[in-house]
Amino acid sequence: MDFIDFLIKSETPKEAENMLDFSQKLGFSGLCIETDLKNIENLREKFPNVKILSIAEAKKIEDATKLKESHDLVFARSVDMDFNRKVSETPEIDMLLDPFDTSMCQFDQVMARLCKMNKISVGFSFSNLIFNDKLTRSNLMKSMLELSRILIKYKTPFRLVSGAVEKNGMRSSSELISFGRILGFKDPDIKSSLIT
Repeated sequence: MDFIDFLIKSETPKEAENMLDFSQKLGFSGLCIETDLKNIENLREKFPNVKILSIAEAKKIEDATKLKESHDLVFARSVDMDFNRKVSETPEIDMLLDPFDTSMCQFDQVMARLCKMNKISVGFSFSNLIFNDKLTRSNLMKSMLELSRILIKYKTPFRLVSGAVEKNGMRSSSELISFGRILGFKDPDIKSSLIT
């Protein structure tokens, strides 16, 4: 199956090349990467057999339409309940990333319905979980499980991503599949969440 991982930022062209090389070793046939658009074109020339998608973060809701014109995918990182509600009402955004924190899930049933209606995926970043201390991880896991129950109940699309900012943070497709199982998702849904 052709799995695609989702990375947050690649500062230099060389770093992006290293991540692309490594992603193939991890079992991915493509990569969504946040980097300069000129760099994306160069990477597509160097790696013609790899599906490379450009992503951009919409820090403000108003930026989403403009970003969608120049990038393959647009995501928004969770800030708070109000911001998440606005994101779930914005079809130009493709994914809401990590709508939870250590104290609570910042996502509700209304947002689940809106995301489903507007075809917005809810993203779970594996790096958010593994690069924290023990207590924080357990609280994050509790919030993630609460969120996954809402998504399953309302059949809201979701995406499991490594969310790596460097090569060492990348995870294999099998690790992300296991992560999805822990969250309570079924295998066919997990596998489709890894495909763009």
